[in-house]
Amino acid sequence: MAWLNENEREALLEEYRHLRDATWQRAHTTLLVHSILITGSLVIAFPILGRGVPIISLILTLFSLIMQITSVKVDDIDFDRRHEIERKLGIEGPWKTYKSRMEGKLWFRIRSNLWYGLFTILIGIYSFLIFHRRFLLTTIILVGFGAVLVKEIYFHIKREIEKSVKKEGN
Repeated sequence: MAWLNENEREALLEEYRHLRDATWQRAHTTLLVHSILITGSLVIAFPILGRGVPIISLILTLFSLIMQITSVKVDDIDFDRRHEIERKLGIEGPWKTYKSRMEGKLWFRIRSNLWYGLFTILIGIYSFLIFHRRFLLTTIILVGFGAVLVKEIYFHIKREIEKSVKKEGN
């Protein structure tokens, strides 16, 4: 913990609050947009009367997927900065809870990837409705879930390397 004067401490606390609020607001906005786009994609793909338009459903789902990926990336940047502020202020915040109670836990990894699973399934179904190829449906689902698995393996290896480096440093 560095020595901070009162103005520096207040500025860091204000930045911390801003980042926390921005993360919270982004999560709510993302969930709202997902709800609208995914519901819309289902209504358009499987209408009660008439013929569906699965290409529009596919586009809506892809927009939602892109929003999810970019929101997670921005959240990661915000969390890293919040953790840096916590270290400077000498406080324990959400980072400690994450590290001690959630990081690497199977239930948390599943929860973190639920949206990706839904997007993969919907993209596969909509592609099947457009092209009428079971092979395409199977391929999309395998590639989508395979990408999630590769991402999780990467983060697992990264966590293990960070743990071993930290252990060696002590």
